[in-house]
Amino acid sequence: MLNDLDALDDFDAASFTMPPDALVLDPGAMAKPAKSGGAKEQQRRATRYPAHWRVALPLDDGRVLQARSVNISGSGIAIHCTEALSVRHRGILHLEIPPRLPAAVGGRRLVLQIEVRTIYTVHDFKAQCFRSGLQFVGFNGDGDAELLRELERHFPGFKEKGGGLL
Repeated sequence: MLNDLDALDDFDAASFTMPPDALVLDPGAMAKPAKSGGAKEQQRRATRYPAHWRVALPLDDGRVLQARSVNISGSGIAIHCTEALSVRHRGILHLEIPPRLPAAVGGRRLVLQIEVRTIYTVHDFKAQCFRSGLQFVGFNGDGDAELLRELERHFPGFKEKGGGLL
């Protein structure tokens, strides 16, 4: 399914230098915790949107792991990547939300920076890469509302059609 990792060959850390027109939330102000309610309860309650968006995750050794989201909910994200993440990893995830309109008519990408922790990492034989589940730990400002707004804009009617992925 994700031989899209081939497309990540063109996806390097430099692609995440923030362009002047990108709306970026300040990672230094990660004061707003993610909504909690028990992992199993959230897993059943949260709609998972099938967003395949670009992700960058700085690692402790200074490298930046490039990945692609598999699905996203209000409480976390599943990603496909080329290496296994430690389940102890915590960090700031950079999620690029693509513009819905071309740049020529005012569309601009949005990069959200979200504090995350790794919940699981498994090898996905079908996709021939690793799949990691990351829980959202904190958002800057109204980053959580902005994420849900963008998911609903990109996938209109998905939630109403019972679009939760299992």
